[in-house]
Amino acid sequence: MIEINATFLVCMISFIVFMLIMNAIFYRPMLKMMKKRDEYINSNYNEAKELSSKADEYTGQYKDGLAKAKEDGRVKSAHDLDAIQKSSFEKIRQEKENSKFKIQQQKEVLNNDKENLKNSINKDEISSAITSKLLG
Repeated sequence: MIEINATFLVCMISFIVFMLIMNAIFYRPMLKMMKKRDEYINSNYNEAKELSSKADEYTGQYKDGLAKAKEDGRVKSAHDLDAIQKSSFEKIRQEKENSKFKIQQQKEVLNNDKENLKNSINKDEISSAITSKLLG
């Protein structure tokens, strides 16, 4: 059996003193360091979460802006294409009108030349007929 005597009491007291000394020298600083480490890890983890959420937010804004810019580009391209087509159709119409006008002018000039030639031919025929009748 266990005997309780002075040696046992001295061992218990020395063990308690040893525990108090170990607690003061080793365990408390170790616990403080572990607590600081946990706080550091938790703060970095929270900061990483915040940065990740900001990155997601910025990514969403970027994608929205990109989609809007693409849509604006499509609308502007379509608008510019319509304007160019209208302009080209207008130029083609004007050129057709100019061509018709020039063709009409040339027809009139040719008709005038034709009439002049007919008149000159008729005069030449009349003059040659008169000359041949006179000369005999």
